[in-house]
Amino acid sequence: MILRKTISSFLIVLILLLGISSNVLANEERDELYTGEVISIISDEKIEYETSGGAYTFRQQVMKVKLLDGKYQGQLVEVVNDIDDMMAYQLIVSKGDKVIVFLSEYDNQFRIFDMKRDSQILWLVILFMAIMLIIGGWKGFKSILSLLITLIAIVGVFLPRVLKGDNPLVLSIIISIIVTFFTILIISGVNKKSITAIMGISFGVISAGLIALIFGQLTHLTGIASSEAQMLMYIPQVLNEGLQLDFGDLLFASILLGTLGAVMDVCISIASAISEIYDANPALKVRQLFWSGMNIGRDIMGTMSNTLILAYVGSSIHIMLLYLAYELPLKDILNQELVATEIVRALTGTIGLVLSIPLTALTGAILYKKNFFKRAN
Repeated sequence: MILRKTISSFLIVLILLLGISSNVLANEERDELYTGEVISIISDEKIEYETSGGAYTFRQQVMKVKLLDGKYQGQLVEVVNDIDDMMAYQLIVSKGDKVIVFLSEYDNQFRIFDMKRDSQILWLVILFMAIMLIIGGWKGFKSILSLLITLIAIVGVFLPRVLKGDNPLVLSIIISIIVTFFTILIISGVNKKSITAIMGISFGVISAGLIALIFGQLTHLTGIASSEAQMLMYIPQVLNEGLQLDFGDLLFASILLGTLGAVMDVCISIASAISEIYDANPALKVRQLFWSGMNIGRDIMGTMSNTLILAYVGSSIHIMLLYLAYELPLKDILNQELVATEIVRALTGTIGLVLSIPLTALTGAILYKKNFFKRAN
């Protein structure tokens, strides 16, 4: 019965989220991009010409491409690929490659947009799901369902609604609530373990959000330190002239969502451990259950803190190498907003994770020892 209700609830939320996202995305215009296969390379040469700044060189590939979709499907067209030697990103195409092309309105010439990668990504997704199902079994299947809810909530609802002008901080709180409840209920069902985990997750994420908000204001973070955030400043001119993005709220929303996964992992692990300990020895007192949960949480805390910090370090490794190469003093590095943003993001998320441990342990100890309601498995 509980499983049937859980699946029914999942389907209802899935339909609602898909309905919202489809309405949001219905009016978006798509670029005319076509998939093709490179049949042959007609020419591949370097072109050099003089400018006021000196000699300028770029490489140009001309190729025959068979288009595989769209209104030109099946046609052989000539495609140009200009490779600027001054640019770091250089796309070199070979015979047999699958590419994405577009028809330039400037000169009515097909040009390379990028490599086709969706098929390989699809196979990676299939491999991921297969491993989840083989190793996790029914639990793995439920994990995939919860992951789908998370992806639809963020990609299908959160991002489009932000672009429509909704407040990103409020949206992130709503999304966090939806993801937390349905992930835990789908994976664990309606029982004391789920309530324990939800209480701990809520406290940890709220704590991280409040601390990030306080220190974000104290450090005068604007949310537009990265190049990607600065590019967002031009979106209102393209999509909606009346759109006013709040980059500060967008930063705090990203911190909330980034913290959610790690906190969820810690809290469900502690709740599961307390459940197993209680099953093995129901005579344990509240204090004993609490300290058992705390000891387990402390063990998890070290590895999960490293996981969270390393995730942010990994995403910032290029900028760290840049600062190191120029041998900037530590004080100057810390005063850079881009660096300060990542530090606030990483440390507030880790603080939220650590603070969730005692509340999860306390909630679990009280719920399992006090007969508030019958335990459901």
